[in-house]
Amino acid sequence: MSDKQVEIIQKRKDLKTLIENTTTITEETYTELKNIFSISEIHESVKNYISNNFDSNLMKGPFYIYGSKKAFDYIFTYKKIFKVDYDDGIFPAVYIGGIRGVNFYLMIETAEILSIHHDSLSELAWDYFDEDEKQDLKLGLNNMLKDYSLFNIDQLLKLNDTLKEYDYDDLEDEFSIKEIKKVIFESFNWTKKELNKNLSNLAMEFLYELLE
Repeated sequence: MSDKQVEIIQKRKDLKTLIENTTTITEETYTELKNIFSISEIHESVKNYISNNFDSNLMKGPFYIYGSKKAFDYIFTYKKIFKVDYDDGIFPAVYIGGIRGVNFYLMIETAEILSIHHDSLSELAWDYFDEDEKQDLKLGLNNMLKDYSLFNIDQLLKLNDTLKEYDYDDLEDEFSIKEIKKVIFESFNWTKKELNKNLSNLAMEFLYELLE
């Protein structure tokens, strides 16, 4: 076992201890999270998500979004998510839920949501994390976010909250395509041009069934 693997195992233990022993979120909590995830900052919107939803196991709404206590109970590595063999670096995000096979990963430093189907993860690794060239992981991740991140945690939570009285399976019966587009438009605060451009993007795959 490499030194890096040993370090990650210890960080997972530290995270588990921190989450289990935390009852009130403080600045010290965020400092410890930064150290554990090896990041320089935590976005304010991520802090709001953590503090406002810490006791929620599963948030009310159609998209199966976890509260922060459950979301922050595990550290992922690039290898774990993308099956990248040459590096065991810590992935600077947490899994917060998903729907219809699409996973939502919350980028801790930027509050962006990486929205990507789980079947595509290992396949996409060849496009963004070239093993032969040993492309820088951060560069590869930034390029992936350009293609698979169109909204942030605030926008996703607003969409989920707007539709909180419905299960996903009920949405198609309760809303027309035009009505769903209106909810997305208002929740994401996009322009009409952005809406029309973005709806076919793969980052929106979790809504495809409602837009057909």
